[in-house]
Amino acid sequence: MKSTIKVLLSIFIALIFSTISLLFYGLNLMDKEDRYGNLVYYNNEVKDGDLIFKNQSNNKDSYIKYTEAGVIEKSFNKVYVWDLNHTIKKDLYTWSEENNESRRIVIRNNSIKNIQIKKGNYNQFIVENKANIIVSD
Repeated sequence: MKSTIKVLLSIFIALIFSTISLLFYGLNLMDKEDRYGNLVYYNNEVKDGDLIFKNQSNNKDSYIKYTEAGVIEKSFNKVYVWDLNHTIKKDLYTWSEENNESRRIVIRNNSIKNIQIKKGNYNQFIVENKANIIVSD
């Protein structure tokens, strides 16, 4: 009788522990989705060294001018953006939300050595290098 009670009690405790673990996992995923919105999907798509560009203008033209760039770094399941001089590191959410930017694009091109701005934005750079677009919104 005592061994049956021990087995039932251990199964009950394991079920409670599993339920609580799944609950916290789901709440963690909801927290990430609420905080980062669509940016939460960037974590799956980007790699270290990818270039990210963002739009700083508020106009809603069909032609978007990307005026700021950064380099992606992934560490501890988070995405960070370094400026092009590799001096300032910010998490992707903070970097994206500065100045209320609405558009971002991530490109991957292993042959890029030096980025130079042309005509006041990075669009010419993206077109000339024919880079692979990884994520765009």
